Amino acid sequence: MNIANRCLLALLLALGLVLPSVSSEGGENGLGIWILPNANHLTSGIGCSTTSAPRASQTFAVGKDITMDVASGMGAIVATFVDELAGQAISLPVVGGRVTIPGELVEALTNSASPRASIVIADACQLGYVLTLACDPAANTITVGVQ
Repeated sequence: MNIANRCLLALLLALGLVLPSVSSEGGENGLGIWILPNANHLTSGIGCSTTSAPRASQTFAVGKDITMDVASGMGAIVATFVDELAGQAISLPVVGGRVTIPGELVEALTNSASPRASIVIADACQLGYVLTLACDPAANTITVGVQ
């Protein structure tokens, strides 16, 4: 019995090492969830500029929820959506380390006069992301960039 337990433990350890984990490069996980790259300290100025080229970007179809996973090293997070036209802040749903941008919000942004917005995702230590959203109404897509 003891040998069987040890073999089972070794198998579980090997399986844990083989399974993919959240990497610093980020990317699609195959389940429709975008894994974001490593977070930056927002107070340092790195990652806060929305004029620089994004570190990573992904294009999504309008009308579907956009789901993103943050880096595993972050604490409890909050996510805030701010559109350029009104400047109104909207809290986004967060479950654990997963942030969802509702499809209805993306559709409303696409149909607005200024189809651009920003999202700030941060934890209590000011570790997080500044995301830029740019809609293309002609292609019916939205591009999300990580600054």
